[in-house]
Amino acid sequence: MKKLFAILLVVAMLLALAGCAGGETSSDNPSNNSNASVSSSDADPIRIGIWTSLTGASAIEGELIENGARLAAAQWNAKGGINGRQIEFVVYDDQSTTEGAVTATTRLIENDKVDAIIGSNLSNSIVATASLIEEAGIPFVGSGTGTAWTKCGYHYIFRGTVVNSFMNEGFVRVAAEEMGVKNAAFIWVETENGQTACADIKEYCNKYGVNIAYEGTYQSSDTDFTAQVTNTIKANPDGVMLFGLANELSLIVKQLRQAGYNGYIYMAEAGASVDLIDVAGSAADGIIFTAAYVVPPEPSKATSELMKEMLEAYVDMYGEMPATDVAFRVYDGANLLFTAFENAADMNDKDSVRDAFYNIKGYEGIAGTFDYSAKDGDGLSGCNVYMIIGGEYYAFDKATLEKEVPVK
Repeated sequence: MKKLFAILLVVAMLLALAGCAGGETSSDNPSNNSNASVSSSDADPIRIGIWTSLTGASAIEGELIENGARLAAAQWNAKGGINGRQIEFVVYDDQSTTEGAVTATTRLIENDKVDAIIGSNLSNSIVATASLIEEAGIPFVGSGTGTAWTKCGYHYIFRGTVVNSFMNEGFVRVAAEEMGVKNAAFIWVETENGQTACADIKEYCNKYGVNIAYEGTYQSSDTDFTAQVTNTIKANPDGVMLFGLANELSLIVKQLRQAGYNGYIYMAEAGASVDLIDVAGSAADGIIFTAAYVVPPEPSKATSELMKEMLEAYVDMYGEMPATDVAFRVYDGANLLFTAFENAADMNDKDSVRDAFYNIKGYEGIAGTFDYSAKDGDGLSGCNVYMIIGGEYYAFDKATLEKEVPVK
């Protein structure tokens, strides 16, 4: 049965590719699809635009954006589409730049006349395109976790994952209330996103009574963190809090352990990256982090049945596991968008689709139970807490601490 379903998914994907081949281009090559100016009807495919980073610094995540969306669409198409209409994509490469995202959004709206748009995981790019999306009045689902594009008064912009403010507060709360941290060292990356997160984390430390005994910063290009590590050890903190990307934090974690720090380390979603464990190795043991999800080594070790089913289908379609959790984000987001189309009073009316999105409540996704009735673009109000032990992820609770972890 599983093999038959996989075949149906692949066939549906190939049909979708064939149906929209003329409209799938990079941002250097705008679509000239002859149907772009034709009004939609109940017989036409639903055309979804995607802009994501297929080249540039975020190309790995960008590929996962496209893969996750195509998997969700293939599953819907295999079952007959959305109310009988197949899903097709028009794809542009934003080249990991805000300029590329703006160009792609403009082309999708003005040239391709898409019915909705799925955006990347780069929150800065979503912020840069928000006014274009709002002016066009077109439903948009993004996979970034930054705070700056929901709860901002937009009416057509939705997030398909958890906003990072919940994750930042979550690990500070766990450190303070569950682990008794009173004095912490805090090291963070000096980027725009890092500055925003730093302000949030300091506010949460104040809220939960955590004193920052040492604060250090670094540049995203740094690889030597001797100064930050030395000052952290000197401060003798109850715990260390980190904020940055996984490739950076993996080096900091490793250097902290090599310098003799054996305490717990707290962070947000970077802890969910397999790259962190690959680079830090056993030094990652004792990391407690908050995230919507983690990528297990294989589908059988998924944290939920829904995730397991998705991963089995993903491996069937692409022959490998997703490299990061971004695939989960867009898979949830795409399914939420397709559900809004399915429930809309008029699928050809963008306001009707938007209103159907607002009416989504109690939808079970990989990240949790979504509820968009607040009409602020966010559908989740919490996140999960995990701990790394022996190179594997465990849901964090009191029982987790009783496992053998080589930290004090």
